[in-house]
Amino acid sequence: MVQLGAEIDGDCTSEIRALLGQGAFGATDPDRLYHLARYNKMLHVVPMDAHPTLGPRLLEARIATVGLNGRAIRAGVQISQALTARDVRHVVMKGPWQQVSVHGTGYLRPSGDVDLFVAPQDRVKAAEVIRSLDYRVFEQDQTIWWLRFLGEQHFHRDKDGAVADLHHRLLQVGLPSWRRANDMLTQAVGQGEGADRVPVPNPPTGCLLLAITIAKALLGGEPCGWAVRDLWLWLAKLSAEERRDLGRVAQRAGQTRSLALALQLVHACHGLPDRPTRSILPGPERTKDELRSIVYQPWQRPQLAPRRRDLLRALGKGRPVAVAQQGVMSVLSPMVLSVLKRRESQR
Repeated sequence: MVQLGAEIDGDCTSEIRALLGQGAFGATDPDRLYHLARYNKMLHVVPMDAHPTLGPRLLEARIATVGLNGRAIRAGVQISQALTARDVRHVVMKGPWQQVSVHGTGYLRPSGDVDLFVAPQDRVKAAEVIRSLDYRVFEQDQTIWWLRFLGEQHFHRDKDGAVADLHHRLLQVGLPSWRRANDMLTQAVGQGEGADRVPVPNPPTGCLLLAITIAKALLGGEPCGWAVRDLWLWLAKLSAEERRDLGRVAQRAGQTRSLALALQLVHACHGLPDRPTRSILPGPERTKDELRSIVYQPWQRPQLAPRRRDLLRALGKGRPVAVAQQGVMSVLSPMVLSVLKRRESQR
């Protein structure tokens, strides 16, 4: 496991401000800036001339991103076409397609996986379609854990290294579950032209997915500057009707408080026309700089981050059954995974 922050010496407040557009890149430490941006998947935000020594490293990263994302796009289009031919309703989530929705291009942030969502009753058929394209189940020995605890299954294709993640639930252990997930299928929109057109989440649903990504990052103590920035940018593109739809989508999904948490962090980092009325983050009130630290450098002051059970209770307020279910899942998940890994090592 990568030790986050291991390559960064000291506090990154100056670098965070530069990435937010609120400070000069020339006033930052080049190594610290590079690694902070890399951890937060924001190397594309750093100008090539930010520091004399960074140009070659940034160029290398951008070339690698084009190759990686190009492979994901080709694989995603192929899988989508095959699923459509077999009448399997699906949505291509996240990855390059999410970047296109926000930025108009799919080559800014490295994304090697193709994330697809299908209805639970279509999972087996969808898996068969993906296997027919020369994919094999990845981490076969942990399939039970992936399917039961996360509602997904991973596939890998040896000839080109393509990876596909097939989701039949929108779930993260330790967070309240997403209700009525099949709404994403009925509300999907097309992205792309001609044969390359694939179904993707509509803008309100896409924004809510980003909000859940942010909550998931907080749960795991992971930096998520890219997700907070992308949500801020996407919100600015929503029409008045889409902004109202975002609230309705979040309510139907049981994710109103997860959205409120994400908006709280977006406001702390970038500002919002309508400031969140209350703090959703459990625990003592945090300053703007402390919230930014939670987002960009959670390893620096881990005491600022909420504990897992407190975060679950805060986001699941009003849903006691969901909180209880996820509490049990949080206990069982690592135990089951540990047993499966031990069996694998003994073979």
